[in-house]
Amino acid sequence: MKRFYFVFAVLTGFCAEGYAQTQTNEAAAPGKTVNKYLEYNYEKKDVKERKAIPYPPLREADVYYAKRVERVIDTHEKKNQVMVWPKSPLFKIIFGLVYNGEPNSTGKLKAYRSDTLDNALTISDVKKLGGTTETVSVQMDPNDPYSTKDSTVSTPFDYTQVSRWKVYEEWIFDKQSSMFFPRIIALCPMFTPNLNGVPLPEQPMFYLSWAELRPVLVNEEVFNPQNDAMRLTYLDFFEQRLFSSTITKESNDKDFAIKDFPEFKDAPMDALYESERIKYELFNWEHDLWEY
Repeated sequence: MKRFYFVFAVLTGFCAEGYAQTQTNEAAAPGKTVNKYLEYNYEKKDVKERKAIPYPPLREADVYYAKRVERVIDTHEKKNQVMVWPKSPLFKIIFGLVYNGEPNSTGKLKAYRSDTLDNALTISDVKKLGGTTETVSVQMDPNDPYSTKDSTVSTPFDYTQVSRWKVYEEWIFDKQSSMFFPRIIALCPMFTPNLNGVPLPEQPMFYLSWAELRPVLVNEEVFNPQNDAMRLTYLDFFEQRLFSSTITKESNDKDFAIKDFPEFKDAPMDALYESERIKYELFNWEHDLWEY
């Protein structure tokens, strides 16, 4: 009996060593796909095989209440810093797809001129946005300081500097399901235009349809500070409301952002309080529907 156990242990050891060697050889084999984010001891398929689940059908007759709002996400805030995770920053994903294609055509991901999402920009048009153009004097003859010629120098937009994103969304109460929930409509990178060296007020660069973004973001990982084995996707990050943001506009008869109203133009703190008021108004609207 002892001899049997000894032979069994030896055979088990050989099998384990052979399996480990096989796994090592497979990982080191030429052409083997290495994980995009971290080299694990196992192949990660969960995120890459996910599909965006369609929203439940929503009838106009069931929408009892709706309110459109715009909010801005600042990646400098601690809660939002995962959006600039060096292995998968959001700006790299977005601009990589928007710039992917022929110059006179739209990119793999369409960039729209406004939040109506009905006028797509070409790649060449998008690349002109945010860039700077200046005229410099070039000396033609090194021996003659007066032989100069004006030349136009264009500097393309550095999209790695995008740190603020606008989210355009609609809050809906569905009386059929008795749920009050947000539906994102569009996502927009913000930038500061520069005119002859003078920075202008911040404005949207272009708009991205959320319906077109969902199948993309569902396969893009965002850093999870709690557990490296349980990565979240950017779709989870946005639709589970894991970000921190500030409301900058709610639907109104003048179509003004909060800062455009006369009482808030020169009062940034009052504008921030107004933003918080809108946020709590949405919360209280749902809360007041129920009796406890």
